[in-house]
Amino acid sequence: MMVARRRRLRKRRSASESEGLWKAGLIAAVACALFAGGAWIYMAAAGANPKIDPVTLCPADGPAGVAAVLVDTTDTLSPVQRLDVLNKLRGLREELPRGWLVAIYPVKPTPEQPPRASLSLCNPGRGEGLSQLTSNPALVEKRWHEAFDGPLQDLLGSLVSEGQGTSSPIMETIQSVAVAEFGDPDKKTLPKRLVLVSDMLQYSRSFSQYNGNKSFAEFAKTGAYRSLKSDLRDVDVDILYIARANQERRQNADLIEFWTDFFAADGASVARIVRIFG
Repeated sequence: MMVARRRRLRKRRSASESEGLWKAGLIAAVACALFAGGAWIYMAAAGANPKIDPVTLCPADGPAGVAAVLVDTTDTLSPVQRLDVLNKLRGLREELPRGWLVAIYPVKPTPEQPPRASLSLCNPGRGEGLSQLTSNPALVEKRWHEAFDGPLQDLLGSLVSEGQGTSSPIMETIQSVAVAEFGDPDKKTLPKRLVLVSDMLQYSRSFSQYNGNKSFAEFAKTGAYRSLKSDLRDVDVDILYIARANQERRQNADLIEFWTDFFAADGASVARIVRIFG
């Protein structure tokens, strides 16, 4: 009897110990799963808010894309045109992905050689959608306004207020920016965008569109084109098209076709042509 009782006690104890071990194992497994899930969430949130350079606001491993904005400052805009240009540029700014570099270049009567951007900053991203675990959304939003959007809007506002140049070297500026921004070996594989704010009437010693409506096919045969040609492969082009008073004869469908062919010959594609009102 005593032997049988001891055997029953040992079986109960063994079953109890097994149940305890099973529960402990289950608790440990759940804890590991929760830890792994928390780590994944933390890493995902950190990935959505990468470290950036405090000066350029670009990601530590470089920009994710390049948007060059050329503002033609060689002719004065009306107050309505200035407002419409700024509104449309603000719309383009909202489309700029986080981590993209935006470089602003004025089209000056005498383009600089080599050209220098008036502003070159990356979009650091806004606070909306960021995790409280790895960042301070309010601080990120403040940085976006003060370090990126504020300087960008101030510069664009000053550029569209300039005017009255003796020439309009649009092609020369495009070529210079293509070399400086798109030709940079560190940026060659990045997506690229070119935004032109202009009446698209080229006027320089190399070539002038005020001397008759020459087609691009005719222009492409000249030495001027060979000297002004750019490498714009895989660049998407947006044109904010400014209508000039008394230039209806030149700013016609032939002019649009000329520039569409010009960009296509250099490897780019015109994504949008948006008319500026006023």
